[in-house]
Amino acid sequence: MTRLNIALKRIILAVIFVAVIWTVIYLFFTPLLHRYQIKGILGTDMDLQIIARRLTDVDKLKDGLILEIQRLNKVFSSYLPDSELNKLNQTGYEQPVSLSNEMETVIKSGIEFGSVSGGAFDITALPLIKLWNAVDKSKSDTPSHKEILKARSLVDYRNISLNKGKLRLKQKGMALGLGGSAKGYIIDAGIKYLRNHGIKNALLNIGGDMYAVGKNIRNTSWQISITNPRPDRYSKDMISVVSVENRALATSGDYERYRVSKSGERIHHIIDPKTGYPARESISVSILAPTALLADSIATMIFVIGPQRGLDWVEREKGVEAFIIYERGGKIERALSSGFPVSTIKINK
Repeated sequence: MTRLNIALKRIILAVIFVAVIWTVIYLFFTPLLHRYQIKGILGTDMDLQIIARRLTDVDKLKDGLILEIQRLNKVFSSYLPDSELNKLNQTGYEQPVSLSNEMETVIKSGIEFGSVSGGAFDITALPLIKLWNAVDKSKSDTPSHKEILKARSLVDYRNISLNKGKLRLKQKGMALGLGGSAKGYIIDAGIKYLRNHGIKNALLNIGGDMYAVGKNIRNTSWQISITNPRPDRYSKDMISVVSVENRALATSGDYERYRVSKSGERIHHIIDPKTGYPARESISVSILAPTALLADSIATMIFVIGPQRGLDWVEREKGVEAFIIYERGGKIERALSSGFPVSTIKINK
């Protein structure tokens, strides 16, 4: 074999070696962004972004995640007749009801936030929520004061008896509504599912509440926009961009689930349990917290108690930040906690 042939052979082997190494890196180490936008999850839309290596069966992961979300929906749904929540509401006054671990966790959290908020957050507010019926845009009437007082008399988280996994409602007609916390718990469970299957970077967004795991495809924090709650008055679609990494972001607002009364009043779904009327202290409250359950619950609580008390509470809580939009004197105002990681604010006044 001539020196030329030996040299040529070495070059070919080197090229093959480089190609093999490149192929291994490409297949096993190069991440891809997989994005799924799915309608009809928990009665809303889901945006799932997963960053994974090319050989990862991400479709299988997505399908497994949806099954887990659907399983939990059968626990917490107020719309499915045979859900655990509805069965509890139907029989909880007559006799103690045994709870699943998931239900017990969310109810314990609800009772705790009821105590922390002095009743501003109350998981027994379902009678008031049903009375106002903010989601039916064909309605324009408002409940009478007498109807409100009657429904409000059924609302008091302290009338929940919870002992060793069994719950009883102490007052006839009481009913639990977990809309201010269950979605957060389900998001946390979805993130746990993804992490258990080796996913280190992902974003799970269900109806505007979300958890960001790790970093985005550019290896930076996830950049999440907060929606302008008054687009008819301010032209910008988004009012801020938030940098989020291994934290949850949840928003409570009066701008999606609402109807308009005959007098032009905005009737939304977040009810102040103490007054029995839709809460008026805030327009939108966005909360960053270690878990989506916490973020979801705190956002609802602060929406009711208002910006000043809300910020005072947040500043005392480790790992919690708030971005609050409210109206005073006909003007849209904003209030941020000291550590809220907002990068832009685009309200044009």
